[in-house]
Amino acid sequence: MQITLLLLILGCLSACRKSSGPPPTLFSRPDSLSIAALTGSKDTLSISSSTSWTITTKESWLTLSAGGGNGNGTIVCTAANNVGNPSPRIDTVIIKAAEARNDTVIITQDAGIVVVVGDSEPGDLIYELNKPYGLYLDALNDVYVADFMNNRVVEWAPGAREGVVVAGNDMGGNGLWLLSNPTAVSVDASGNVYVTQYENTQVTKWAPGSTQGVVVAVDNITGNGLNQLYNPSAVWVDAHGDIFMVDHNNNLVVEWAPGATQGTVVAGNGIAGAGLNQLNAPNGVFVDATGNVYIGDCGNNRVVKWAPGASEGTIVGGTGVSGTALNQLNCPWGVFLDQTGNMYFSDNLNNRVMKWGPGETQGKVVAGNGTYGNALTQLIYPNGVWVDAAGYIYVSDLGNCRVVRWAQ
Repeated sequence: MQITLLLLILGCLSACRKSSGPPPTLFSRPDSLSIAALTGSKDTLSISSSTSWTITTKESWLTLSAGGGNGNGTIVCTAANNVGNPSPRIDTVIIKAAEARNDTVIITQDAGIVVVVGDSEPGDLIYELNKPYGLYLDALNDVYVADFMNNRVVEWAPGAREGVVVAGNDMGGNGLWLLSNPTAVSVDASGNVYVTQYENTQVTKWAPGSTQGVVVAVDNITGNGLNQLYNPSAVWVDAHGDIFMVDHNNNLVVEWAPGATQGTVVAGNGIAGAGLNQLNAPNGVFVDATGNVYIGDCGNNRVVKWAPGASEGTIVGGTGVSGTALNQLNCPWGVFLDQTGNMYFSDNLNNRVMKWGPGETQGKVVAGNGTYGNALTQLIYPNGVWVDAAGYIYVSDLGNCRVVRWAQ
């Protein structure tokens, strides 16, 4: 009788063990997500489970593609844009399943405004800037900055905490190893750095790793001849190696072919004025793939486009009258076109960056808030502007001695 009872008990225990089975599994990959600040940014969670589950979020800025599932599945996490916010956002997503240990995923969204170069204080240390003017981004998103008062060009890799000097050596002068008030920088496909020098009235080319430059346009001679410049303020090198220079005080844009001893006028007539065949204190320049030249015509409060061989330009931004309305500019400086033809202008004296879509008659503010100040939401006399492949806007914030990246 005792043996029979023991066998019955063991049989029941065995049956119970068989019926209970292994505990349910539940886990997600990755353990954390980082989502960009750009509009519509998203990422995906992969859920592994042997049972049904639910997923919830605490924050209104994060949207989940589903509230749960049964077995393995994926959840798309979409963040509302963080444009204009200088702080990152954090959410904890909770995944639950019956009889399984809850899983959590930390989701962080990048700040909408980030300082990427400089520390917002003027200085000559390798992590500082002093009046940054023009900038350039290469295919790796390395940022090249014309550090005006430090008489150098510095290159900053993404995420770097200090830069590398690629032209000049902090001492102003007219030797080939020196720069004097560099205003703009452009980089060709071989990594050669081209620099406009406002005070030396020349453009020099610096090969990668070199300790001195080579004069490619004018040898420190001020004048209005085709072999001369007068305080150049911007430079652009196209895919053919042709160099486009903004000849600020001659109110021209000139093109120099590789090895040329003089340039060809591609915009302006050399006389300051508001006619469509004239420029007035031009500053920024951008050349598109078909050779159209876009110019920040500061003194005329407009941006103009000159087609190849044209005798006059077309106004593509601003009205010619300074103002703060969305169809007006006040001394536009840097100019950039993105891959879809949107135009970006650093509206220098309005302390903002404007974006104009193709054919639009007014723009919208995409960086700065139009007020002078040192908060991350503000700019002081923005200069160079660039937009990377992801759509982030980079701005030389001259008065704040920094380069700032804005989401849009």
